[in-house]
Amino acid sequence: MNFIDLEHFLDENLLKLQAKYGFRNKEDVSLLVKSLKLSEEVGEFSENILKYLSYQRKEKLDVDILEEIKEEYADVIITASLILKELELDISEALAKKINKISGRGGV
Repeated sequence: MNFIDLEHFLDENLLKLQAKYGFRNKEDVSLLVKSLKLSEEVGEFSENILKYLSYQRKEKLDVDILEEIKEEYADVIITASLILKELELDISEALAKKINKISGRGGV
């Protein structure tokens, strides 16, 4: 298989995926991409928690880990918020509802 064959294969399979999953428009794809990005950001946040706890290889530990944790936390919040915004959902309402639910059961 060469690169041209690979491109044709990918083009054909993208069309099959669009048909199979019913991507109606670019907004569907955008929402999927943001969801994948959120998974990536959560993974990076988790990786930094592992670094903080020293459960990573030594060469990965030579960073200002608390700054990294703050930055990845912000990435998670921003990316998740972008998804809600794209769905035209009220971020404040979602947070208030969840906080009330958690408070009602006595905490996390």
